[in-house]
Amino acid sequence: QFFKFLLIMKFTTFILTAIVNSELTLGQPSFPPYTQQCRDDAGPPFVDDAPGTLYHDGSAAFPVLKDGSCANPIQSACSSRGDAKTAYLEGPLQCNGNGW
Repeated sequence: QFFKFLLIMKFTTFILTAIVNSELTLGQPSFPPYTQQCRDDAGPPFVDDAPGTLYHDGSAAFPVLKDGSCANPIQSACSSRGDAKTAYLEGPLQCNGNGW
């Protein structure tokens, strides 16, 4: 009786785990859609990007700017990067030694 109970519990756990896992991933695109290659790997990073484009070109990401200006810690990046989206995604941040 006890072994039958354990077998049923094991089977139930297996089925529930399979259901939960399939619900979490069902219909989700594989992530990421571009390479996450490390610098130690052979070849350059983002080898699938077209020349002259940034990895985030065409993405839905956009910065939320207060009064059209970058936040203080990112202002120098906004000046040097050319646009706020690139500055917010790539930095660098200036936090005056207070972490990021």
